[in-house]
Amino acid sequence: MRHAVVIRLIASLFAAACIFGCGPSEGDNYLSVLFDPEVLAWDETSVYLRVGCNSTWELSFENQPDWVRKISVTSGEGNKNNVIVSLKANDTGENRSVVVNAVSGKLTRSALLVQKAQPTLEPTTVPVWLELPEVPTRDGYDYFHHLMTLGSVQTRNYSYYFDYANLVSLWVAYPLCQWNIGTMGRKDSWQIVDPNIDPEKQAILWNAYQDGNNGWYARGHQCASADRRASSESQMQTYYSTNMTPQIQDKFNSGIWSSLEDDVRTWAKLSDTLYVVTGCVLDGHQYYVWDNPNKYNSAYGTNIPKKKVTVPTGYFKAVIRYCRDTSIGHSGYMGCAVYLEHRAYTEKSVTKAMGMSIDALEQKLGYDLFVNLPAFVGQEVADAIEADNPASSNFWWQN
Repeated sequence: MRHAVVIRLIASLFAAACIFGCGPSEGDNYLSVLFDPEVLAWDETSVYLRVGCNSTWELSFENQPDWVRKISVTSGEGNKNNVIVSLKANDTGENRSVVVNAVSGKLTRSALLVQKAQPTLEPTTVPVWLELPEVPTRDGYDYFHHLMTLGSVQTRNYSYYFDYANLVSLWVAYPLCQWNIGTMGRKDSWQIVDPNIDPEKQAILWNAYQDGNNGWYARGHQCASADRRASSESQMQTYYSTNMTPQIQDKFNSGIWSSLEDDVRTWAKLSDTLYVVTGCVLDGHQYYVWDNPNKYNSAYGTNIPKKKVTVPTGYFKAVIRYCRDTSIGHSGYMGCAVYLEHRAYTEKSVTKAMGMSIDALEQKLGYDLFVNLPAFVGQEVADAIEADNPASSNFWWQN
């Protein structure tokens, strides 16, 4: 059945290439119209429509469906390569398509766009992955995850536990290794929203946070962009606002926090897999910023009001290292945790004195990290891993 669907899709695109897009001119007039690209992933919500013409032209949808939000321009003159068509993410489970017609005088051309179906997900079902903290039933929070495709392999990108009241994720968890870190350059992909959550229920950060009651804060990643440079898709997903929190820029986000992110990647490259939990702490919060939906509203013709986003009071990273060399740690597993108050630091990097055991961090947070660890190694070994003081191992502090 799946092969049949793919064949039908390829056939449709081939037909589109033959009968849609560029066509013959009429006298001295010419007209062409083409989506770039012609096939979108399920969570891509905008696409360029390119019009070629030497006269005036008009655009219209053929039976415009409700999942097509807006077209930036419906008429013009001459060539135009940046007409933007805005869409909703495709969570229907089926591929879907729309046709745009271009008319210039007696000439008519058509372009076909296909938006692929969302991969099969159960975002409210919590998997048994080693990196996950406990997911208690808590009003105002939901568990989600994002998948990515690396080569021909579909795998998990990251999981998160989203707080609708404060518009941040309490934690973001993911596996990290040389394979899924990747080497491509950074691509700032701010103009997207998380397709798992309605735009009205998440911060919209196409622009930076707007000042709140304590001035300006940066858009700080929890799963770092540099942790996911194996593909455009995997990196793009790190720019969802659900992976962002407001962070002090100087001497935190661009200082000690960035250095800690570098440390985590180094640890991952020296491991078979590093299981990472990054999180924020909201206890005792006083400050907030506003999200910034102006550009989004302009693009999609919506009127979503700005929303308050809570500034966290602390941040942490907890990791479990796995190495096939069972002489290391406990059957190849080791643990380390770091907690940082959310303030400006004179220190440029995390020191050994800032490290703590996973048990100590759990006591500070009030919930269980790596809740599935006993299922992988047994309760006794799990207890030993989480109790270890990372100051006793030079592995964590060799940089």
